[in-house]
Order: sequence, then structure tokens, then C-alpha cells
Amino acid sequence: MNEAAAVAMPAARDSHPWRLTAAILVSCIGAEVFIIQPGFVQGLVQSLGFDEKQAGYAASIEVWGITATTLLMTFFSHRFNWRTVSMLSLLVMALTNAACIAVHDQTLFLVLRFLCGAGAGSLISLGFTVVGLTDRPDRNFGYLIMWVLLYGAIALYVMPSMFAWNGMTGVLAFLTVFPLVALPLVRAMPVNGEAAAQAGEHLHLVALDGHAPAAPVAGLAPLEVAVDRLLVDEQPVGQAVEDRDHGGAVRLPGGAEVEATHSGPSDRPRSTPGG
Repeated sequence: MNEAAAVAMPAARDSHPWRLTAAILVSCIGAEVFIIQPGFVQGLVQSLGFDEKQAGYAASIEVWGITATTLLMTFFSHRFNWRTVSMLSLLVMALTNAACIAVHDQTLFLVLRFLCGAGAGSLISLGFTVVGLTDRPDRNFGYLIMWVLLYGAIALYVMPSMFAWNGMTGVLAFLTVFPLVALPLVRAMPVNGEAAAQAGEHLHLVALDGHAPAAPVAGLAPLEVAVDRLLVDEQPVGQAVEDRDHGGAVRLPGGAEVEATHSGPSDRPRSTPGG
């Protein structure tokens, strides 16, 4: 028995198994201070000796940093490597939060908070963008919002205990470590939006016996094939034809069928079974 049958699977735009996880995680990290800002400001006043006005400035300037890089990424993200930007932003947030532990000058502290906000803005922008490029953006945005709010709820709940235990140092230490957690997942982020979009335009065949992947099905480049698994007989898969009588299904040799939809206009003539 020939074990070289093939499995046809769509290379979805979120084809990397950890892409959605990475996007949600970097979004949570980008919002790590913004979402707990009331508790953060309270810690500045209680533990670091800021008055209410100075603490308000610290919170405001960090939001300005988030705004600046979010606006920058809106217009120029296509010019950057998203993985590189994500890695640099995570490192900037970790380093600036760590530096805030040792800094006692309030002006320098404000500068560090602006830089931390700049790193956070890039992560928020890229995280939301990558989620929007996934195959189910509505559902995945729901997941993203759920995890961000869950993080905020848990963090705000434990912050009073952290202040009592170690003042603001413990909070800043957590804010330093949290960005480092996402570094191994940077590789799951797309290089850019164009690469993420193109990933959904091709059909890949993976050999069941673990040998080299089979060649893509000839003539199916304009199609997005929505299947999880499809067994193909030993006949050449290049003989596949489009069967309009079955709701746009693609009929392969041996009678196997797969639902397919056009990803763009096509001038191909309509085919009929056996035609």
C-alpha cells in the first residue's frame, strides 16, 4: 500500500501555531501599566514620595509615549520588521522598568516612563494588528480583550499586598520581568502585514508518511481551500477540477471533494464534472 497519500491543508494567515498567543501576550504586556494606572499612580504617591501632581505627570507622559509610537506604527509599520520591533519594544519596557527601581530623580523617572510608554505603544499596535490579520478576527479580539481585562483585574487586586510587602519595588520588578516572558514568542509574529496576508493565499500538501511535502495542487492558486484534512488517491492531484455544481467544491481524483472559495476575481471558465 502506498503511504505517500497527501494531506491538503490551508496555510492560514495565523498559520503559526503560537501566533495568536504571541499577539495577545504582547498586547497584554503593552497595556501592563496603562490598564493598572490607578494602582500605579497610588504606588508613586505612597512609596516613591511623588505628590499627586507629579504622579499625574508620570501617568500622563507614559500615555504620551504610547500615543506617539501607536501613531508612528499606524503610518510606517509597513517599513519595519515586526519581529524586530516587538523584540526591541519588549527589551525597552524591561530595561526602563528596571531602571525606575534605582532612579530617585523625578525628572529622569519621567523620561524613563515616556520611553517605557513608547515601547508599550508599539506592542499594542502590533498586537492588535496581528489579531486583525488572523482568520477569525472577531472571535480573537474577544480573546484579546478578555485576557487584558483579566490581567488588569488580577493585578489591581494584588497590588495593595505588593505595596505592603515591598513598596513600589515589587511592582516595578514584575513590570520588568513580564515583557521578558514574551521574548521566546517573538518568532511567532509575522515579519510584516504583507507576509501575514500572503500566507493565506496558498495551498500546501504535507505527505502523510513524513517525506517531503508534495507540490501544490495545480490551478488552485486563486483559491482558499477550507479543509482540515483531505486524503488524495495515488492519481496526480494536478488533475483536480472545480465543481460548480457542488457549491464551489474542488473535486480531486478518487472522488474526494473540498469546499473552496475564490480569493479574488478569476477569468477561468466554469468547469463541469467530466467536462
